[in-house]
Amino acid sequence: MQAQSNLGNAFHTGRVVSQDLLKAYAWFSMAASTGDSVATTNRDVVVRKLTPQQLELAKTLARKCPMETFKSCL
Repeated sequence: MQAQSNLGNAFHTGRVVSQDLLKAYAWFSMAASTGDSVATTNRDVVVRKLTPQQLELAKTLARKCPMETFKSCL
């Protein structure tokens, strides 16, 4: 979904919101799950910037976000 990918970009670049690579990963991951190939590429870029521990936290965040009506992702 384009809006999710846009939020991923905002968190990745730190424009408009504070940079947060965990949230960027989460938003890109959610967009990628809808078939957004650009989000998939961007998620993979973010993955290379995360430690293994951060990646696990980001994956957990991506799973939790929809269940918490996205409050933990903003």
